Amino acid sequence: MSQENVDKLRQGLDAFFRRDRQAWLALCDPNFESVPSDDWPETEPIRGAEAAWEFYVRTDEPWEPTPYEYVHVRDAEKQRVVGIMRREVRGKTSGATAT
Repeated sequence: MSQENVDKLRQGLDAFFRRDRQAWLALCDPNFESVPSDDWPETEPIRGAEAAWEFYVRTDEPWEPTPYEYVHVRDAEKQRVVGIMRREVRGKTSGATAT
């Protein structure tokens, strides 16, 4: 696996947590694609860095800030990195928790 690609993935997540949109977008490939988990209401891939940024910010708003854990990161075809992450979250309003 390309360490450079893994480092970019981690830098992108750090930029997202800082809500540094410009830094995050600068790290994204023009063909950025995010595929939500099977149990997510949106089942279609999110295509494009701008669309993905908006999706991530919108879905993160109800939760207290908590770190992600990388469950699995691997190099994929054509200079792509695939990452599976998880985190424990607590609702800002309700205090409900989820993983």
